[in-house]
Amino acid sequence: MSFISFVIPAQNEARFIQRDLRSIHTYLKGRQDYEIIVVDNASTDETAALAAAEGAQVISVPYKTTPAKVRNIGVAQSKGDVLVFLDGDVYLTDQWIDRFESLLPEIRAHKLVTGSTLDVDPEASWIAKAWFGPLFERQDVFVNGGHLMMSRSLFDQIGGFDEELETGEDTEICLRAQRNGAMIRCDKQLHAVHMGYPNDLGHFFRRERWHGKGNFQTWKQIISSRFQPWF
Repeated sequence: MSFISFVIPAQNEARFIQRDLRSIHTYLKGRQDYEIIVVDNASTDETAALAAAEGAQVISVPYKTTPAKVRNIGVAQSKGDVLVFLDGDVYLTDQWIDRFESLLPEIRAHKLVTGSTLDVDPEASWIAKAWFGPLFERQDVFVNGGHLMMSRSLFDQIGGFDEELETGEDTEICLRAQRNGAMIRCDKQLHAVHMGYPNDLGHFFRRERWHGKGNFQTWKQIISSRFQPWF
């Protein structure tokens, strides 16, 4: 049987972190051996205390840093042979666990990087449902870092996340995994829900501007990297 390490970067996720962690316990307890590592990225709210109360191992980073570095810090403290990266505002569903268990042999053989584009929480605003809802049905070419899984051996082989990237580190790690023989597959049967999609226009535009900056940085990094072209 595999040992599953959930690695969760979290910054000021007090509104969401309990639901996130409770969903893991609900669907994995008694079915899989697992641990939860929450890396608190300099939160100023009760994220760390709430995560610890739910049984997570909490690692506190005293200064704000990139999600890529936070995830690498979490992996360095983990002991699982399968890594599941979740964001602090994501929860699993009853559909998730059956699909996850069916994919474990492929993941363990470091032949598969998988996850899914996140669904919109039913309680989200019309903005989130209108803009992000259709993404769940389409899925994506690469796997979003907020819900991504791979074997520990593959993660170590390709050197983890690129800590120089502010965003877009998920696309970049998928490309390196692909170059090392792994299949990249978004799978909406791995149904997970994002509670933190923007609920007002100001938040929406700030989020898209930040991701746009990261996407440009990612492709610039790929083009100028030491790796051979992937296309």
